[in-house]
Amino acid sequence: MTVAVVSAIQPKLLQTGIALAARRRPENLTAYDLYLRAMPQFYLATREGVAQAITLAHRALELDPRFGLVAALAGVLHMNNVVFGFAADPQFERKEAIRLCRLALEHRRW
Repeated sequence: MTVAVVSAIQPKLLQTGIALAARRRPENLTAYDLYLRAMPQFYLATREGVAQAITLAHRALELDPRFGLVAALAGVLHMNNVVFGFAADPQFERKEAIRLCRLALEHRRW
């Protein structure tokens, strides 16, 4: 079931990113650049790619805590750590995924 959820979310995340880029100028261009750099790593779906994308997404959130799309991406990445078996601490990863997805919903701009 989790794989089905991830499979459903990934294409929607890409579509949302494209729509957001077309509709609205980002508030912090550096945060947006970090988000754009995280996306190819996200799609690699490797341990290293997920780790790099998490680092980039969290840096973007430090610069723009209200960047809902990057919070959603970070939440999915933490979930992927669990789903793909990369997590050293699955319980932490689940809690972080939930926290970030809630943050994304609070600050959605799409």
